[in-house]
Amino acid sequence: MESEIENDIQLVKKYIKNKDRLLHCISTGENMARYSSLFSIDYNAAYFCGLYHDLAKELPPDEMLKLTDSFISREILPIAYLDFKRETPALLHGVASAELLIRELGNIPKDRIAAICTHTLGGQRLSRLAKYMFMFDFCEPRRSYKEAHKVFNILVKEKNFDKAYLVVYNYQITELLNRKKKICLESIEGYNEAIAYISD
Repeated sequence: MESEIENDIQLVKKYIKNKDRLLHCISTGENMARYSSLFSIDYNAAYFCGLYHDLAKELPPDEMLKLTDSFISREILPIAYLDFKRETPALLHGVASAELLIRELGNIPKDRIAAICTHTLGGQRLSRLAKYMFMFDFCEPRRSYKEAHKVFNILVKEKNFDKAYLVVYNYQITELLNRKKKICLESIEGYNEAIAYISD
């Protein structure tokens, strides 16, 4: 078991050189796995997604775009608002990470691929695993901002999955509005779906 974990981490180290980002990936994987049973999420899937979600984060934009094109050609799942994301290739690092994982590891369950692809912006009709990945990337315990700590407490102390999910969208969209940045409709759609679910 320890050797398997070490092999997993060595794969992350192959692509992630920044120490803080490496620790973020390891912490995200460990914490997603640790709390997965609270929400009936598969332990191994949670660890996998958390550990590998940022695998392509440090690649140059042109390489992210090439990996994205390669992933799209596989026709595993559609990538929403692709033209918008191409304007800011960092928004595609999850898709690029999925392509790297397929190249490195071969066949990977579609739910894990989808969770990694959507962890940056969220979106509509996400699986429970994908929502969990989206939240934990934001609230991983090493994050220093107070909003992350609030979401973490809502998720693992209050055990309120739906509330935590909505609050992440609220913080992310508000931050973009405050910075006068464009907002991808994928996030707006995810927010609308999340708030409608809370209202029910």
